[in-house]
Amino acid sequence: MTLFDGTNAPTLLIEIDYGWRNIFTIGISPLNSSTDVLGGTAGINWQTIASTDARSISIRRGRTREDQAFQPGQMTLVLDNRSGDYDPSNPSSTYIWNGYSVLTRGTKIRISATYGATTSYLFTGFIEQVIADQSLDSVATIVATDALSIFGANTLATIASSYSGDTTSARIARIINDFTTNSSYPGLFATSLDGSRTMQPTTYGKTVLALCDEVAACEFGTFFVAANGTTTLIAYENLKTTTNRFTLSDTRSAGTIEYDVIHTDPGARFMFNTCILTQYSGYTQTASNLLATSRFGTYTRNVTAPLLVDADAQTVAGYYASRTQYPIERIDRVEFDALGLGSLWTSVLLADIADRATIIRTTVYSRTLNVTNIIESITHDITPNSWRIGLDLSPSTF
Repeated sequence: MTLFDGTNAPTLLIEIDYGWRNIFTIGISPLNSSTDVLGGTAGINWQTIASTDARSISIRRGRTREDQAFQPGQMTLVLDNRSGDYDPSNPSSTYIWNGYSVLTRGTKIRISATYGATTSYLFTGFIEQVIADQSLDSVATIVATDALSIFGANTLATIASSYSGDTTSARIARIINDFTTNSSYPGLFATSLDGSRTMQPTTYGKTVLALCDEVAACEFGTFFVAANGTTTLIAYENLKTTTNRFTLSDTRSAGTIEYDVIHTDPGARFMFNTCILTQYSGYTQTASNLLATSRFGTYTRNVTAPLLVDADAQTVAGYYASRTQYPIERIDRVEFDALGLGSLWTSVLLADIADRATIIRTTVYSRTLNVTNIIESITHDITPNSWRIGLDLSPSTF
């Protein structure tokens, strides 16, 4: 990664967490170990993987459309493995602990970038697998996913109906706490939660992710894992005030970033103008926009949102019915090469899901678009000589 020197482009830092290695582990730690502590706690101990070994980094986080649930973020890291260090089966690897590789499923991994005084995370997650290519040009591929993958793979057991009146923020915090208390991931999931509507009781009995998505529906909110690993809930009202990070344009004007791919859509396929919101079995709230239905016909969205207060449920149903009640012209995706950005690197590095970006376009037939959008996904494709960024977007009009 020779280009990324902090001057031409940000420096990159790749780290894995060694903190759990000093815990006594049956089948791994020797009985006479003087370092592995029985009943100890892991803490955090970030260790650096040489960025010069990185052949490529590919990161995918978010969703392509705002009417979808967020999928687990994924990072694919290809490393030069001619040293053999990144082969989990190599007993001479520097990443061997008591005969076992620390490059294993569940090990925490993160990638950050620094430009000037700004350091920002691009991805934080957990290793899923390591694939060692034993050919002449030996490489190892580390595939990692963020916390949403863990949430989707674990189910909370069914309980008696409990916790009526939880706010949405309290409910997600409770779900994650109840999961981590009985899992191998204690204390690993920081949260940033801003929902305040109250909820019906729960019986659990679903995956952690399904339960959290159900909570997000009660806010018509955005639920995702931020690039720094923080589990995040942003209520619908608060999406109106997220930070506008940068402007992308085709004018090459000062203070803007030039893009080379832009996809637009008239918005008709996203249109919903009626919502039937189920609070609990057999009890619903319905909202509809009469002007939109009379002009375009009825397009219904069914939502499960176990809200406690009927007025809250009616309000949220109204949000679902009105967010895309008309076929608003939209810019779905833009892509650009993130090279030669200078001071604009700071804004690019700070951008995350639910932030905003303004897109300016003058068409070949002299029509000007100037649209501010919410970032729904961010992709990074990085090699030693290039850095490509893509954004999936949704309209910021409410």
